[in-house]
Amino acid sequence: MEVVALSNGKGRYSVEELIRVAEGKRIRGIAQETVGKAKQKIGRATGRDDLRVKGTGDRIEGKARRAVGEMADKVKGTAEEVKGKIRRHK
Repeated sequence: MEVVALSNGKGRYSVEELIRVAEGKRIRGIAQETVGKAKQKIGRATGRDDLRVKGTGDRIEGKARRAVGEMADKVKGTAEEVKGKIRRHK
């Protein structure tokens, strides 16, 4: 099964390839969220508002990336469930 990747317009990708990309986003999101939290704490402790604000931005962006990855996991589970039902009814 092929789908068009709308976000980058570079061509067609299989569902598996898109899921792999989403999984990477989830992992990077968790890491970015953790780094953002650390920057926030350091910024608060040192009184550096610029670092605290940057940390907040990183944390929010990380949460968004993680959410994209988690949604892809749910879609993958649903797709596998549908495939299983189709196989059983053949």
